[in-house]
Amino acid sequence: MKKRKHTFCSWTFGIVAIVVMTVIIVLQTKADFS
Repeated sequence: MKKRKHTFCSWTFGIVAIVVMTVIIVLQTKADFS
């Protein structure tokens, strides 16, 4: 159970990191266009 929870936390952190990076890239792209 503990191992499963740790895996879930790792997946959540990974997904959040990807979303944040995507948002930053999109914002930088919009800033470059404007």
